[in-house]
Amino acid sequence: QDDTRGKGSLGPRGTGKIGENREEAAAAAVPSADGLKDSLYVAVADFEGDKDTSSFQEGTVFEVREKNSSGWWFCQVLSGAPSWEGWIPSNYLRKKP
Repeated sequence: QDDTRGKGSLGPRGTGKIGENREEAAAAAVPSADGLKDSLYVAVADFEGDKDTSSFQEGTVFEVREKNSSGWWFCQVLSGAPSWEGWIPSNYLRKKP
């Protein structure tokens, strides 16, 4: 069980079946070169993570790879912090101007 508890591996707050078709979702979520700017978001506040999610600070830039209707988005850090990817709450993000 513990081997499935890596950062960001449980999907949005461990809700289950998100990501069963992760390869399909990843292929659909990869933006084209022109669409990359549309997937860039910046953190508007600090977020305190827990054992399943990473913390980040205001100003961290993310590439959004997958959006879930639960409000948790799968993102990769592009700048402002060491690179990592995982599920984060979308209400902490705003589209990068």
